[in-house]
Amino acid sequence: MAAGAIVLGGNESVLLGGFLAIAAGVAVGGIAFGFALALGSLAWWLAPVLGEPDDGNDAPRPTAPPAGTAGTAIFPDTAAA
Repeated sequence: MAAGAIVLGGNESVLLGGFLAIAAGVAVGGIAFGFALALGSLAWWLAPVLGEPDDGNDAPRPTAPPAGTAGTAIFPDTAAA
């Protein structure tokens, strides 16, 4: 598609060939983006229906130990020195 637009536009003028190449690129990119959006939406909707396990991104984050115990909990030998 893009090659045809460039050749047809290039026969008329270089500027027209450039503009037709841009238009062809936008058209192909819009089709690819729409296809990716449709597949992503389908996967997002279908995963819970099929019982796919969660990917674990919502796991709780570890918290810091209470103040005053961080040095002894990580390096127990340095507390005795």
